Amino acid sequence: MATEDQLSHPPIKAGILRLLIDSQKTPASMALATKALKLSMGSPFKMMRRPEVTDSSGDARSTLYLKIAQGLYTHPVKLSSRSSAWPDYEVDLLNKARAAGLSEGEIRQLVTALEALRREWIDDLTL
Repeated sequence: MATEDQLSHPPIKAGILRLLIDSQKTPASMALATKALKLSMGSPFKMMRRPEVTDSSGDARSTLYLKIAQGLYTHPVKLSSRSSAWPDYEVDLLNKARAAGLSEGEIRQLVTALEALRREWIDDLTL
């Protein structure tokens, strides 16, 4: 098992990205990707409001919401009836995926995997 120091190393983070993208194939690989992501993101994580996300990604507000509609960015988490935010580890992974030159198809798979992880964590909390 990798240590937290090893997971902060860029090639290890790239490996986690690849694992998340490939994890759509089997439940066992999804479980492994989940464990790797939990170790790599550290705890606790921060929720980022929209201005922080757009500053971090370099996208305009309209571009961010267009990417969400196209499946190229995760949906925000509702914090209240009038407030939404994104987990910082998702923003970080998506920015790194774009910087690494992943294709739109690979980024869509990453978005799908990240949103599936959210649902899995919610299911774990409600058991």
